[in-house]
Amino acid sequence: MDLEPINGCVVVEITGELTIIEMPDKQYATNTTGTVKAVAQDSLPDYYYLMDKVVYFEGFKDVEVPRDDIKYAFVKIEDLRGYVKTQQEN
Repeated sequence: MDLEPINGCVVVEITGELTIIEMPDKQYATNTTGTVKAVAQDSLPDYYYLMDKVVYFEGFKDVEVPRDDIKYAFVKIEDLRGYVKTQQEN
């Protein structure tokens, strides 16, 4: 993969469909899932544990990058809402 995150971002391979949620103030929030494929060098080693984890975040269509029929997104680490723990982490 030729994508390299910077400035506290991760590269996420988008694996889940976007879900659009209508908010009371007529705004919309989108949620999606994906797998972390790269962590910005300035965020290592603190966030290396996110590598290959399934993460949840609000969708950002303007930062999606298609590569070989796979969609990736650059997502700020602070915009990640959570991740799926492995058996060893439980």
